[in-house]
Amino acid sequence: NLGNARYRQGTAALPEQGLDGLIETATEAHKLLEQTYLMLDQGQQKLQAPPQERHALWTQAEALLQQLDAFHQTIDLQPWQTSRQHWEEAERHYLSTRDLDPRPDAEHNLTLLRQRLHTLTAALTQAGDFRKEYPELKTRLEALIAALKTPTAYVLDADRRADALIAQGDFMGAYQLLHEAT
Repeated sequence: NLGNARYRQGTAALPEQGLDGLIETATEAHKLLEQTYLMLDQGQQKLQAPPQERHALWTQAEALLQQLDAFHQTIDLQPWQTSRQHWEEAERHYLSTRDLDPRPDAEHNLTLLRQRLHTLTAALTQAGDFRKEYPELKTRLEALIAALKTPTAYVLDADRRADALIAQGDFMGAYQLLHEAT
């Protein structure tokens, strides 16, 4: 009875969306982490790319950063952690019951609980990884965006040459040079 009571307390503590909601949250967290790592790799490879590619990449990186921030603000794992605590206590009671009186219903309850507890723990771990990695990834993504926005040597050279053309009165030549450079 103690095991059943703790199991029901854990189930009652689950948020409205239940265990499926946590699985969706964990899946989204994993997807965002993968996208961020991919963006960081691509960004490092494109730091010396032409301005159009850099601009497209930093625009994507800024959108991803907004997604990360929004997701981070909405993720709350506490209700599921509370459920896990209740279910872990239920597991201890079910084990005691099984050891004292090894009946099929006690083993059945224990098996079902362990399946749900495993699913809950795995999803909590995945979502928790996002929460742990978020601060560092946010900082790295912001640094990448800043680096992508910094003009390359090619653009700076084109700017100097355009200034020289302007000083000579060749405004159309300066325009064309800058247009090609960016």
